[in-house]
Amino acid sequence: MVVAEGIGQAVILAVSVLAGLGAVAVLRTARSHARTARRLRLRADAAAEEARELREHLDRTRRQENDLREGADFSQALFAAAHAGLVVVDLRTRQVMDANATAAAITGVPLDELIGRIAGDCLGPVDDLGAEGGVALRRETLDIVGHDGRTRTCIRTLTRLQDGGDIALVSLLDISEQKAVEAELRQANARLERQQLQMVQSEKLASLGQLAAGVAHEINNPVGYVSSNLGTIREYVGAMRGMLELYERMAANPEDPSLRGRAEELRRREDLDFILGDLDGLLSE
Repeated sequence: MVVAEGIGQAVILAVSVLAGLGAVAVLRTARSHARTARRLRLRADAAAEEARELREHLDRTRRQENDLREGADFSQALFAAAHAGLVVVDLRTRQVMDANATAAAITGVPLDELIGRIAGDCLGPVDDLGAEGGVALRRETLDIVGHDGRTRTCIRTLTRLQDGGDIALVSLLDISEQKAVEAELRQANARLERQQLQMVQSEKLASLGQLAAGVAHEINNPVGYVSSNLGTIREYVGAMRGMLELYERMAANPEDPSLRGRAEELRRREDLDFILGDLDGLLSE
């Protein structure tokens, strides 16, 4: 009886121990599952954060791509619409890589034919395109004979692109119209100078004419006075000549009484006494 009770208690104790062990195992399993679930939640949160950052990075990348695309389109639009001729040249091959419509018009070569040509054949001498050091290689004014036969005066700038490798930009600014206007202005200035010189000469001649007129006036007054007196003296001399001729006839015919009467009459008519008195004054004047 005592043995049976001991065995029963042992069984009960064993069952209790086994039950306690099972509970401990269950608790341990629950804790493990909780830790695993927590780790999974943390990993899920980290994955979600990484996904959010990845989406933001993709959005930034797309925006940057759009900005670059828009910037490239804008730059290409500026390149195409520039009033100066722009030509991109490969320094290794000296070939035209790209050009705008203005450059095609200046060189007289269609745009689709200009790309791929040797730069020196259509842009003038470009021997120093490969020079090293500095960005702006050369700036000069030269005449470019286009393939259409027209000659255009251009300001040409050769520029090596920074961080562009062996690439240079050739800028052509057509100043032919400005040169033509400058030539017309020079001709107009020359005509104006000639007209001004003619006006000065005319004014000088006018001044000389006025001076000559004044001198002539100053000379004409005394000359006219002298001429008037000489006319009077000429009349007096004529009267005295008539008297002398009559006296000569009287001397040749002293017996002719008519001659004496005629002499007296002529003396009174001509007023010989007045003539002799006035003659000294006329000669003195």
